[in-house]
Amino acid sequence: MQSIRHTATHASPGDLMSAESASVDDLERIYRADFPRMVRAARAIVNDAQLGYDAVQGGFVKALAKRQTFRGTSALSTWVWAIVINEARSMVRTARATQIVGLDERDASVGADEGDLSAGDLRRQLARLPERQRMVLFLRYYADMSNTEIATVLGIRSGTVGALLFQGKNALRTILDEVVTP
Repeated sequence: MQSIRHTATHASPGDLMSAESASVDDLERIYRADFPRMVRAARAIVNDAQLGYDAVQGGFVKALAKRQTFRGTSALSTWVWAIVINEARSMVRTARATQIVGLDERDASVGADEGDLSAGDLRRQLARLPERQRMVLFLRYYADMSNTEIATVLGIRSGTVGALLFQGKNALRTILDEVVTP
């Protein structure tokens, strides 16, 4: 069996896999290790805590069902991340994610001073970004992924990830300046 080199900065159990060894136990280890980060990333994508949780659950169900299709061209955890992210994106595309802002009331206020943005305001401004920029920002800052991990999950080049991060941060800065500056 050929072993795959793991390029992720956050190695999960069972990451160094060959195509023949994507077992239920391997997927369970990844689930236990990455579940909180996956929920944070999915929640950010679908703008709803429960739908984020559902996206992760649905992604893992698909990964279990399709585990025989794992080719071993990337780390098993990266393959699972891609499935989970695609599940969350699918939820958004099919309009199952109907809430614009998916924050609990206790998370709603970042600051109380006039001119401060609430977390809900920030989410609305993030939603204005193009999808690719938003996805890259979510995976970087919600899932704490490296450019290489993001590129693998989204199926794009690492240089494209860097460009999208740069463009997304600049666009968000411009949007926030418009909102905060009277």
